[in-house]
Amino acid sequence: MKHWHAFVEIYRIDFVPTAYTLPRFAAFLARRIKRPDKVLSAMAAYFKPTMPDWEAIRYTHAMKAVLTGSSKQPTTRTKRSPPLLVKHLLSFVEKAVHKDASYDDILFALINALGFCGVMRLGDGLIEYDHPDDRDWRKVVKRSSVKIVGRNEFSYFLPYSKTDTVYEGCDIILQTSNGPDEFNIIDLFKLYIKKRDALFPKSDRLFIRSNGEPPFRKWVVDRIHLVAPDVTGHGLRAGGCTWLAERGVPGDVIKRLGRWSGPDWEIYIRKHPGLMAAIAMWALRRHPQQIP
Repeated sequence: MKHWHAFVEIYRIDFVPTAYTLPRFAAFLARRIKRPDKVLSAMAAYFKPTMPDWEAIRYTHAMKAVLTGSSKQPTTRTKRSPPLLVKHLLSFVEKAVHKDASYDDILFALINALGFCGVMRLGDGLIEYDHPDDRDWRKVVKRSSVKIVGRNEFSYFLPYSKTDTVYEGCDIILQTSNGPDEFNIIDLFKLYIKKRDALFPKSDRLFIRSNGEPPFRKWVVDRIHLVAPDVTGHGLRAGGCTWLAERGVPGDVIKRLGRWSGPDWEIYIRKHPGLMAAIAMWALRRHPQQIP
């Protein structure tokens, strides 16, 4: 949405897109990024619930012509985040469980553990976006939705994700087996809940910093860079996928865990050769007769 905000401010147009402004925005994007259709997909998640005519505006002849033309432009190599490694995650967790750890250390470690073990985007309720116009209370994970089952399982309700355009929501359920053996994600979650409830007993926001603010994306990524300078927020999801694949979890299971839809999973495989190789090795171990 940041691109749309910039476009609206530069050309001083109405915030709600129309059949006239959306194709011009697509042309504006085509000069700046490789895949303007990805931004349009994010806009659909924002505008479609309140705009009955979104589909008609999005798929006009003018829009198709702009997107077709943009795909023919010379391309440059896209810089992608490397996956967060287990050693990075363990360093965050070790600091969080130390006797001198701060509340924010525990929150930061938990966000990384959830993104890694749950194959989640940061935008799946773990953080709040930096731009105020991108924030929506309907997408905030509530403390009241948390359920803890002993030392082996916990869950909470995710009211919205990128693939959930009708706000149906889903339950995020994690068990100890979802993460590395070196730490218990359930214990980390319970530690955070204990500290959080002591500081903010009246707040229903599950993820909240010591200063009362939500954990913004920049706050999380800046702290990741202290240990892994090249890793961005998407590296948590990539790291979790790679870790699961290396342990023999089939691709279709990882796809369901990560809530991918359609062909996006296959695209993700191509962008991360390490993950593709891990799944191929698992398939060979399962069916050794296929080894030439």
